[in-house]
Amino acid sequence: MAIITHGAAGGGGATALTGLTDTPASYSGHGDKVLSVKTDASGVEFTTPVAAPLACAFKAFDGSTDANKTLSGGGVFPAATEVFDIGANYNNSTYKFTAPKDGVYQFSWNSWSASPTATGYGMGIKINDSFQFISGTEANGECYTTILVLSEDDLVHLEAENDIVYYAGAHWNEFSGAYIGPSS
Repeated sequence: MAIITHGAAGGGGATALTGLTDTPASYSGHGDKVLSVKTDASGVEFTTPVAAPLACAFKAFDGSTDANKTLSGGGVFPAATEVFDIGANYNNSTYKFTAPKDGVYQFSWNSWSASPTATGYGMGIKINDSFQFISGTEANGECYTTILVLSEDDLVHLEAENDIVYYAGAHWNEFSGAYIGPSS
């Protein structure tokens, strides 16, 4: 880094940042830090950079070409076609989302029923294989959004409570989620 000085030739200005009077005297111990103006505006100091918000969101759907798709009770909803997976936390082979850190997350799901059954259309969201929320028994399909507090490495997926038949393909069904922020 070069310090540009004004004045007569040979004026003797500082030749390094550490030679100025209103800057830190050494770089030692300040690796990975940034230079910031002090809050009282009296000079500059090294500070820890503010972490960028966690970028974590996904959207996937069952992209099969079957007009009517059956999912047996206890089956994991097969949202294998990813629209996006920011942060790579959704596994489109297991159809499960892994929380990258502790925090608050929002999940949404929708699907249209292809042939309503007498038992209705029950779909639930599970955290680590434990039901947290089960949709109603609307015969024409379901859509819902829920907000959950997760711990790092929690697994989240959708599971049929009973046998369901739904339309496959884009816009007929989807499972999505996103990190909202810290839980405390």
